[in-house]
Amino acid sequence: MATLSLYLDTRAAGKNHPLKIVIRNRSTSAMISLGIKLSPDEWDAKKCRVIKHPQKNLLNSRIRQRFNEIENAMNRLFVADSLVKAKEIKLRILNELYGLGNTDMFIDFFREQISTKRTKHTKETYEIVLRKIL
Repeated sequence: MATLSLYLDTRAAGKNHPLKIVIRNRSTSAMISLGIKLSPDEWDAKKCRVIKHPQKNLLNSRIRQRFNEIENAMNRLFVADSLVKAKEIKLRILNELYGLGNTDMFIDFFREQISTKRTKHTKETYEIVLRKIL
């Protein structure tokens, strides 16, 4: 059965780091960003709560709400299919919540847009954005 957990992704350098939900299944994992950035001293990993932040109550409420939305979507979509990898579960959840399931169509469209750009700098900028999306 797939599991969800919260993770402060401190792999990149910097003061603030993104808070993510990690989906684990079949020895695979995938992450969904919550759009919240915190410093390591503002996050209690054991209690999975924001601490020492001026808006800690609001942030904790938003985190619980998003976690519950994702957990409910996963429970609706993931019916005892233990062969599904975490990345597929993530795509199913995002499609259920936000209609973002057909990413291949978007990627193809974006690549087509890159090919129509004339200046080298614009093409490079679009390619950087595409790499970030992927």
